[in-house]
Amino acid sequence: MLKDASVKILLITVAAFLFVNVIISCTGDSSKISNNSKIQSKSETQIKPSEVVIAAYMAANQEKYAKAEKYLSSEAKTAIQEATELAGGIKDVWDTKTRNATIEGIEITQQDVRGEKATIAILIHFKDGSISNQHESLIKEGGQWKMTL
Repeated sequence: MLKDASVKILLITVAAFLFVNVIISCTGDSSKISNNSKIQSKSETQIKPSEVVIAAYMAANQEKYAKAEKYLSSEAKTAIQEATELAGGIKDVWDTKTRNATIEGIEITQQDVRGEKATIAILIHFKDGSISNQHESLIKEGGQWKMTL
């Protein structure tokens, strides 16, 4: 019984890590956002999927986990909350994605928007010079783009 619960939590944790990877695919124009850049203030209904991904990553990179969580779909939040006991929850998910707040910049390499779903491809540039290729999936939820699992 304990083994089944551990496997379930492990699966939920893996799903939580995957959600952050599926959202990043842009309109083909390659743009890099540095850690010091800020997304212009817009109503959330006007924010593009790529901007949601950048805002979520950068908030997490600044260890503003509650702000980063606002960009997650309700499904993603639920999955992370269920994994909180064994996996450390939202903080651990974001610390893994940001390599403990060491993102130097994010480059949008592709964005594919189809109706109320989007996929964003990004390159994450880290302070140690390494680069990570990630994909993030988004859905429209309540008229706003949100990152999914």
